[in-house]
Amino acid sequence: MESIKEAVAALAVSCAVGGILWLAVPSGNMEKTVRTVVGLFICCVAITPFLNAESVDIYDGFADISFGESVENEELSSLVSSQYERALNDEVTRIVDGALEGLGVQTHSISVAAAVQKSGCININSVCIFLEDEYSLLSDAVKNAVEQKTGIPVEVKIK
Repeated sequence: MESIKEAVAALAVSCAVGGILWLAVPSGNMEKTVRTVVGLFICCVAITPFLNAESVDIYDGFADISFGESVENEELSSLVSSQYERALNDEVTRIVDGALEGLGVQTHSISVAAAVQKSGCININSVCIFLEDEYSLLSDAVKNAVEQKTGIPVEVKIK
């Protein structure tokens, strides 16, 4: 960090000195030469810290990491799985409600049978839709509409 501060200070001082020289030189042929020399000097000052930098091995920090082993925290895994399931239930409920909107059917509740793999993949096995008694005649239409919309096997139960 100290070397960065020194490099920035040197660049600031060289820019200030270059600016003063630039203002002090009379216009004409000499002005172009001074501009070129001052510009080259500032470029050299800017590049010098990079040329003098010590080589740093960026892989030193990875020496203690073992990429072959996986340590799994059960509590974290459980939390992630429950969040997957909650998000999945919310999304499937939204899709089912959208599919049933045209039929004028309101669901009592929806249950999603799914499995979350260790790789993070989610397999949706089936959807169970619970309807109120008043929609019992529409259970086949509900099943067909949701299966057509989602491609997931659906079971309809009357509450």
